Amino acid sequence: MNIMQPREALGAAPHDALTPYSLDTLVSGAARLRPDALAFADRLSPWPFGIVAAHVAALARIFADCGLKSGERILLVGGAEVSIVTAALAALRGGFVPA
Repeated sequence: MNIMQPREALGAAPHDALTPYSLDTLVSGAARLRPDALAFADRLSPWPFGIVAAHVAALARIFADCGLKSGERILLVGGAEVSIVTAALAALRGGFVPA
């Protein structure tokens, strides 16, 4: 078996059950169902889904308040911290194009 074969060639379904959902939708859903469950952690602190969702929503509002529109390019710069993940999720929510 060639490990580089497409999933379909290996007998896997071309789409799994989560394909229709965006990462933002999955994180938001997890925040509603289990807000205290651990979503991410960095060297500074653990981030439960509820906190991640709140940060994503707040940052998405800030992006909109700054006049950014869906389809515009946005450049996110950060280190290996959860804050860059929340910024990326907020950008996805706003429909921005990564630069």
